[in-house]
Amino acid sequence: MSEALPDAATVARAVEANGEALAVAMPGGWASGPPEARAFVTGLPVPTMNGVRAFDETAVPAVIERSLDEVRAAGVPFALLARPAGRESATRIARAWALIAAEGLIPLMATVRPVIAPEVPELRIRRLDDSELSVHGEVAERAFGVPADVFDTVSEAALMLPGTQLHLGEVDGVPVTTSLSMTSRGTTAVFNVATTPEHRGRGYGAAITARAVAVGFDAGARFVWLQSTPAGHSVYQRLGFHTLERWSCWLSG
Repeated sequence: MSEALPDAATVARAVEANGEALAVAMPGGWASGPPEARAFVTGLPVPTMNGVRAFDETAVPAVIERSLDEVRAAGVPFALLARPAGRESATRIARAWALIAAEGLIPLMATVRPVIAPEVPELRIRRLDDSELSVHGEVAERAFGVPADVFDTVSEAALMLPGTQLHLGEVDGVPVTTSLSMTSRGTTAVFNVATTPEHRGRGYGAAITARAVAVGFDAGARFVWLQSTPAGHSVYQRLGFHTLERWSCWLSG
């Protein structure tokens, strides 16, 4: 396993490739546009699951707007995301389109080593099989307030792609935490790390994240990446993830 952290551009391209593979796996999903301002649509009613990523300084306003027009024509809520190098142009477009700035910047984080979480002996972590997708969705719904069927749709599409695993943590048989990981092209993405509200603060989310990371490296990943919420950033830092850059995000009304 390499000890050198990948640069932000390498991880950003992994984000794009993973997101596009997932979008295309969705019924009616697609991705298109130039590499500096790619459009993607999953069809889900969640802004960040549809949108445009402005990746660098070549993503001039006209290019971003063409991609946004494609997404808007799909009739779904959408987001405009920008890496630091594409932020200036994206900010102008966000103002012109009356998009709403998301709270805080989105950290792009990665690790090249397995992460160590504090032991929680009462927590049993196992891999979910295809017949248990609804369990993942139910835990994620309680954690994020997004309908479970959204997570079910994502899980079904993700499991069509090689290298996807769902993980569940239980205490005395009660589901308390979950995650989804996707390994492809030598990288692993960790998504939907969710712990039910009444079970937070006990190390369960850290433990299931560590398991997902270990699974990725066991499958041959060179690095594992995730995009954290502002609230979860310090947790992932303590686990050993490094912040490579922070993305801006604006949402449709």
